[in-house]
Parts: sequence; C-alpha cells; structure tokens
Amino acid sequence: MGLSTQVCQLLKACGKYPLGLAAKTLNLTESQQLTVVLTSLKAAEAEQFCHQPTVNGAPAETGRWARQNIEARGFLIESRLRSLYREITTAPMRLRSIVRQHQFSQAEGTGVRGCSVVETARGSLLHKVELDNRNHVAKYQIIAPTEWNFHPQGSLKTMLEGLYLPWDQVTPVAETLIKLLDPCVSWQLELVHA
Repeated sequence: MGLSTQVCQLLKACGKYPLGLAAKTLNLTESQQLTVVLTSLKAAEAEQFCHQPTVNGAPAETGRWARQNIEARGFLIESRLRSLYREITTAPMRLRSIVRQHQFSQAEGTGVRGCSVVETARGSLLHKVELDNRNHVAKYQIIAPTEWNFHPQGSLKTMLEGLYLPWDQVTPVAETLIKLLDPCVSWQLELVHA
C-alpha cells in the first residue's frame, strides 16, 4: 500500500517547511501523568481545566504522534503524515488486540467514584464520574483529545509560531496541521493580517 497522489501532492507542497516544536506527548497510562490530571480535576478550577488541560502546567499532545512516541527529530509535516500512514496500516492489528484484551469492572455501593481512560483514534479520552449516596451522578467530567491537541498554548500554536511561509502556502500548511491534529469538531480557519 502506497501513499495516495493527494498525500504526495500535500507532502510536496507543505513538507519542506520546518515546524516549531510540538507540545510534549501525553501518556495517561503513565501513573504520574494520570495522577497530575486527576488532581487537577479535583481543584476549584476543574471546569476550566477540562477545556484547557495541562500536565504540570504545560500543554500536551495526544493521538498517533504521542502513541508512536515520536521525538523531536525534525518536525516536518511529512513526519506527521507518515505517522498517520503508520497508524492506518497498523489499525486492524491493534483493533484485534483491543478486542482480545477487553476488560471492565463493576463498582457497587454508594458514593462511588470512577475514572476511565480510553485510547481512541484521536488520542486519550478521559471520563470521570462521581455518584452520590443515592447512586445519582453528582459530578461528571470529560477531557477529549481535542481539548489537549487544540490547547491555546499547545502544538498548533507552537508549530506555527515563527514559521515563515510564502503567503500562498499559509492556508494549506495551517489547514494540514489542523487536520493532522484531528479535531473532533467542525472548524474554520480565519487568517488575520498582522
């Protein structure tokens, strides 16, 4: 299986521009990062944290880039496109593995709290729930991959910051990066002349 003509054209148009460094990678299977996130969800600013999550005060990126643990060895668009290609080619094998390893647990009692972290196509998805003494949902928090990947100080900003592009390449490069960060919501790129 090779790269499509469209992807090859995209590489040719955008691949030559070196990007700024991306945010650090998120790994919520690592207990230290998960503990930091869960502690932040208990704080008074938890609602704001759910919209702009950080690990130790710094934005993080989740998804295929983080899953493949790609290091800062040339942050070209080509690297990100290749990570997408690798993700697509290994998806069937990974899906079979997930189905074989399916685990769940059941909680009983009252005043129960629980947290689930699922690695989705877009990245880590966290759900945290607390039940009251009548087993009604008292608190429910979600942090989706889009909140990590589109943090105002996150990867998109840091990769584009200081990048010099010919004017006719600004839109295709920015749109490509947005698509590669894979938002789960509709979006529109608006360019503002400085």
